[in-house]
Amino acid sequence: MGHLATRHLPDITPFTDGVPRRPIRLYNVGENVTVCVCELSLPPWVSELVSEELLAWASETGVETIAAVFGGAYPHAEEDHTVSYVGTEPFREEAMADLPFEPLSAGYFDGLLGELLTAGLDEPEPAVGALVTPAHPPGPDIDAAVRLVEAAETAYGVGVETTELRNRSAAQRQYYEALAERMAALRNEGSDRPYDDRMFM
Repeated sequence: MGHLATRHLPDITPFTDGVPRRPIRLYNVGENVTVCVCELSLPPWVSELVSEELLAWASETGVETIAAVFGGAYPHAEEDHTVSYVGTEPFREEAMADLPFEPLSAGYFDGLLGELLTAGLDEPEPAVGALVTPAHPPGPDIDAAVRLVEAAETAYGVGVETTELRNRSAAQRQYYEALAERMAALRNEGSDRPYDDRMFM
């Protein structure tokens, strides 16, 4: 339904099957839900500008809540593989009311999410927050993506088919398990054959 244009910023033009697309796009995915997809890595210095534009658009169009989904690498236990939330008072008391998510205990956000949350502290509308889950670097944590997609479905009714994501997650897990077994076998054999740990990236 629209896009964000950038100036003086290293840009990319993603494409699929020969068809180019804008790197920051807005999709209408339901009667009351708009999703912003950004395939561009935003440097910290541009975060405030993008935040201002998103909040201005939200104000003009009557958006009540801005919610980010965020997978972050932070210390956690296996049982912490859940989705938590962080948000301004309206987000906590209204957007998260009666939903099965707990507040995230402590930490900080920088970049675009940090800018949006800081702006939300000064203005009561729109409510600003994030659904957060721990993610494992390096590379994409597909299990974390599935958790966030399911949380968005629970919170906002954003229906996304997760079968392909789950299949990719299982294939990725199988690949790394086989790779770890090969490396262990080489070590046990006392092989002098060089290997590069970066293959796990």
